[in-house]
Amino acid sequence: MHMQDNDTDWLHRTFLDIFENHQRLQNVDGVQREHSLYGPQATRLSWIYPPSHHFLVKPQALLMPEVFVDHNNAADTSTTSIEAVDGDVSHDSMGGHVVSQWRDLFMQRDRREVDLVVTKKIPNGPQVPLLVVEIKRDNLDLDNALRQIEDYMKRIVIRRVSLGHLEMPVLGLLVLGAFSIRMVTNWDKKTKKAKHTYWDRDDEGGIIFVDSDSKAVNELLLTQSLAYLNV
Repeated sequence: MHMQDNDTDWLHRTFLDIFENHQRLQNVDGVQREHSLYGPQATRLSWIYPPSHHFLVKPQALLMPEVFVDHNNAADTSTTSIEAVDGDVSHDSMGGHVVSQWRDLFMQRDRREVDLVVTKKIPNGPQVPLLVVEIKRDNLDLDNALRQIEDYMKRIVIRRVSLGHLEMPVLGLLVLGAFSIRMVTNWDKKTKKAKHTYWDRDDEGGIIFVDSDSKAVNELLLTQSLAYLNV
């Protein structure tokens, strides 16, 4: 069942309850309370990207440091490492050639934990990453939040390059409490770099926020889900 098949009033009320009771999103002894939004967001994503069609919603997805591979079509990125030896290299579930977690536990090199990633499991193949969701309590540190999600999106797009899935972009959703920023990232074949585009902008080019729990957000995600439904 998809989001369009049900009004999901109970889920909308859950979001509303969180946003109206702002104390849930306040600092508690200096701790950021973004996790109040994890459950509703993960539930919404599972509704739009149903597991019955081999979609996976991955909370706290770990992106390990990537390494160069001896392949003419492999993407080159500033986050790669040439220090790894054969025993340090492994493959993750999203198609990355990465430094093994055992080695990285000691070296602490360039790991990232993404709040939520949605992937599509290809039959007899890898998981193709589709969507990155990063959740913040508010927009008080917007510049850093934008840099953070752009870094995640770049890494995810590079994974897709290595898998040969360049025909569709990766979607991003930066959740800032009750508001969100929608974005899309493509791989530019000419520059061999990730290209970020923010979905909503004003006449001066400034980024526009949309309601986190809104039809606009749901429809953008649903369009991607339907495109990958039978892949």
